[in-house]
Amino acid sequence: MLTANEFWELSQSLYAAPAVQSACLLAQHQHGAEVNLLLLLALLQTRGWQGSYHPLVYAAAPLSPVLQDWRLLRRALKPKLAPSDYARLLTHELSLERQMQQRLRAALEAQPGVYPATAEANPADRQTPACALADYLESIGVTTPQRQDLIALLLAQASIIHTAGRTSLPPLSEGSPC
Repeated sequence: MLTANEFWELSQSLYAAPAVQSACLLAQHQHGAEVNLLLLLALLQTRGWQGSYHPLVYAAAPLSPVLQDWRLLRRALKPKLAPSDYARLLTHELSLERQMQQRLRAALEAQPGVYPATAEANPADRQTPACALADYLESIGVTTPQRQDLIALLLAQASIIHTAGRTSLPPLSEGSPC
C-alpha cells in the first residue's frame, strides 16, 4: 500500500513526466477529472490493481468542489496579486491536494482486493479494455480516442516510474491492464 509520502512523491513524478500535466489538466478542464485520482489509478493499474474507482470518486466528492472553486479563484486573482501573494495561494492549493490524496488513500485502504497473486493471475481480465482508469474516464465523458491516448500516456509513464524503482508497490505485470 502507498504511504502518504509515497503517493505524493509518485504523483509529483508522474505529473512531471512528459505530456502528463497538460493531458491531465485538459481532462480536468474539459471533463471535470480529478487529477489525483487519474494519477493514483494509473500508478495502481500498472501494478495489476483490480479495484473499483467508485469508492475513490465518492471519497473525493466532498473536497472536489472546494478544490475547483479554489483553482478558479486563484486563476482570477493571478493578474491582480504580487508574486508572493500568488505563491501563498498555490501553497494553500497544494495543501488541499494533499488532503485529497489522504481521502483517496483512505478509500483505497478500505477496498478489499485487489492485486493479483502473480503476474500471470487473471490474464484474461488483464486483456480486456475495461479497467478502473478507463471506466472512470468514460464515466466523466472522455471520448474514446482521447481516453485511449490518456490511458496509454499515464500507464506508460507510471510504468517508467515503477521501473526506475521509485515505488514499493507490487511488481509490474506484463502487458497493459487496460
